[in-house]
Amino acid sequence: GDERIHASVLTAGNELVEATPDGIVTTLYEALQRATKISNNGEFVGERLGPKKRYSWLRYQEVLERSQRIGSAMIRLGQNPGDRTKIGICGLSSTEYLIATYGCMSYSMIIVPLYHHYKQDVLCQIITNCSIELIFCDTQERANSFLLESDNLPNLKTIVVMKPGKKPGNINGPSMTKPNISLFEWDYLLKLGDTHLKPVTPPTVHDIYIICHTSGTTGTPKGVQLTHRALLAAMAGLYHQWCRPPHRMVFDHKDVYFSFLSLAHVYEQLLQSFIIYVGGRIGFFGGDLKNILEDMQTLKPTLIAMVPRLLNRFYDSIHANIENAGAIKKFLFRKAVTSKTARLNRGIMNYSTLWDKLVFKKIHAMFGGRLRLITTGGAPIAPDVLRFSRLAYGCPVFEGYGQTECSAAGTLSLPFDTQGGHVGGPSSWAHVKLVDVPELGYIAADDKGEVCFRGAAIMSGYYGDDALTKEAIDKEGKFSYHFFHIIVITRLSHTERY
Repeated sequence: GDERIHASVLTAGNELVEATPDGIVTTLYEALQRATKISNNGEFVGERLGPKKRYSWLRYQEVLERSQRIGSAMIRLGQNPGDRTKIGICGLSSTEYLIATYGCMSYSMIIVPLYHHYKQDVLCQIITNCSIELIFCDTQERANSFLLESDNLPNLKTIVVMKPGKKPGNINGPSMTKPNISLFEWDYLLKLGDTHLKPVTPPTVHDIYIICHTSGTTGTPKGVQLTHRALLAAMAGLYHQWCRPPHRMVFDHKDVYFSFLSLAHVYEQLLQSFIIYVGGRIGFFGGDLKNILEDMQTLKPTLIAMVPRLLNRFYDSIHANIENAGAIKKFLFRKAVTSKTARLNRGIMNYSTLWDKLVFKKIHAMFGGRLRLITTGGAPIAPDVLRFSRLAYGCPVFEGYGQTECSAAGTLSLPFDTQGGHVGGPSSWAHVKLVDVPELGYIAADDKGEVCFRGAAIMSGYYGDDALTKEAIDKEGKFSYHFFHIIVITRLSHTERY
């Protein structure tokens, strides 16, 4: 039409994907219950523990039960279920982080991830703006950083330390280390919740699930409010693209997702939602990026969400090792890359070739040897790095594009598209168009302009900032959703094909 709106070739009659594929699950809480059934209460979350650092697992039902105990303990400590109560979580992703998330969800509380790399004054501002009274911290050291800022945190009443370490207080009660702030251990909350267990009061489809703050690269981080519907619509877009005809990839309880990105990023939230929906497992990294390959070799994941910086590091390391190898290894490596690149250029992806067995097998083993899918996003990736990743790591690599405001994946490359330098076509939940930016000389009719998304995965608004929300979201015509204006100038030359 006149607006030159683009949609995925995979959506029939331009009908956008709005709900989960089963048509039953409407919230992330229901997704967890579904996973418990379809996995037959299979293994769910794992971490490397013990002297041999093997992965130890909790099953789905155990996570559900512990979540209810943690949620009940929060109510006992004064948090109001179903009253849009906001709970902060700060630290590395872990089993406890996920249980705390579902503890909030079980009683319709809203999670506010506090990205641990933010400066302390930014975190204090977020906590104050969101009126957060209770924070989960992964370590005692992290808790201390907030205790030291107690004068700047007038609303904060309770801190829970999730990981064992130096005991902050008696296991049977709080330790008053600062006026008006109580410090609790994780195990104490589990016992407290068990003693005062409450019936769950789960959320509904349009309830806010998360206030996820933007990166802050263009100023102060903005609190993006995403509903259960929004995140599940984005997840359904992934499922529709990967698992429905013509691609028919199958994911189930046998799949393992390797988690090393922060749950403060919606990108990680999206991929974890996907693996939970199919009843798979999540294995967390050990906390040190220097040992990330060792973690993967132990876990043997089938799915990984990557970022360009890490793919660049792998690319540089592999090529540096080849430069120091003997002449025969160099020759075989270059021959293998040339041969598989030629196949990629013809749109052929095959990971059982002679070159895979002779040359790339060791590279496959670097990541555990079972990879079926890699995603990359969050920043542009160089075409040569993307091409090498696609031919050498033993599985397809999908590149996506989006913002926190559209639940991470607004566009996604298609399985059969092996060219680099673009981020694919619209996800199945999204309509995409360009609008003119006259002051910069960009005209949408020339395929240059400001990118706009519309669909069920769009945010509800910025928390506490109605004016900024109105600037970002416009109601238009017959459509029941909104176009979200993203300040990025782009070309739609590749997207045209979809």
